[in-house]
Amino acid sequence: MRRLVATVGLGIALAITASFTTAFSTGAEVVTALAIAAFVAGIAASRRSAPRRARRPGEATAGKTRGVAVWGVVAAAALAFELGNYFCAPRSAHPTVSYFLSAVAGQPWSRGIAFAAWLALGDYLVRR
Repeated sequence: MRRLVATVGLGIALAITASFTTAFSTGAEVVTALAIAAFVAGIAASRRSAPRRARRPGEATAGKTRGVAVWGVVAAAALAFELGNYFCAPRSAHPTVSYFLSAVAGQPWSRGIAFAAWLALGDYLVRR
């Protein structure tokens, strides 16, 4: 229970902090990097502490492996798109997803809500 409270508290703190940043600023990039680092560290910690389930003989893992491979390809394509557009100049000719979302997250309160929704979506996808 403590871990859940700490995780939710960290997510809320990051969302509030993100709401005070502006798009494409160093502060926004730092908050996003902190959120990603915390998320990866949380996944690694939960994988280490989770008890391993013994597989039964003949239990199929091909479906799970295929699902991980598909998500890996989707994530790699999204990352390539984002990084390619991020490093191309001029930025206005090569928008990233965050550029498209800037209209939605134009106000501090909506930016905080969008950041929290992004964290919740990531949590949902990992737990699924």
